[in-house]
Amino acid sequence: MPPKISFKLAILALTTLLTACGYNQFMTPQGLDANSITVTGQGEIKATPDRFLVRAVASREGNDINQMKQGVDREVAETLALARQLGVEDKHLQATNMSVQPQWEWQPKRKMVGYRVWRDINITTQGLETYAQLLEGMTRIGLSEVHPAGSEISNEEELRQQAMAAAVDNARARAQALATAAGRELGPVLSIQVQGSSPITPYPVMKMAASEAANDSWAAGETRLVQEVLVRFQLD
Repeated sequence: MPPKISFKLAILALTTLLTACGYNQFMTPQGLDANSITVTGQGEIKATPDRFLVRAVASREGNDINQMKQGVDREVAETLALARQLGVEDKHLQATNMSVQPQWEWQPKRKMVGYRVWRDINITTQGLETYAQLLEGMTRIGLSEVHPAGSEISNEEELRQQAMAAAVDNARARAQALATAAGRELGPVLSIQVQGSSPITPYPVMKMAASEAANDSWAAGETRLVQEVLVRFQLD
């Protein structure tokens, strides 16, 4: 009859074997390390956008392509002149080449009824007042389409770094509270992982106001830059 081996002795032998084979991390995973703590932190910075994007389309429909092109080119030239007059730099102005597309009638049978000629215009403005004046001027020119295309923050990277620093401070405060509750001392940072960011960028909107002044009838809204980090601290 084979000798009996106690359960405790068998476990001890298995642990020794796994340790000798390099399975330390398997037996004591990082998530169960009693001498460290990992927490998430979140930092938020609020700012007002100061750069605004506009997309417009100058177009004509008909049969005389040359005449339609002249009308489209005139609207584009007037729009670019207006933007330059408002101080917009050429590097923030873009006007695409002319496009021509046949127009079809499908009932009672398919037949071509003319053409559509158009050019796209993309403009980035600095400042809400310039943006509002540009939109109102483009409407007076008679462009067929004028679309607000979003807003930006000129110093977004600087603000994002501030949000990241605030997220680390928030993680430290959380870790300190947990360490104190556990009767431990919070040690230095062992690792930091950036989890991601979630900017929320509103479109500028026209306010319902009695004043007709451009800068009084538009609101830029507020942007939130949110940054999250995962920080591991040593526990002493």
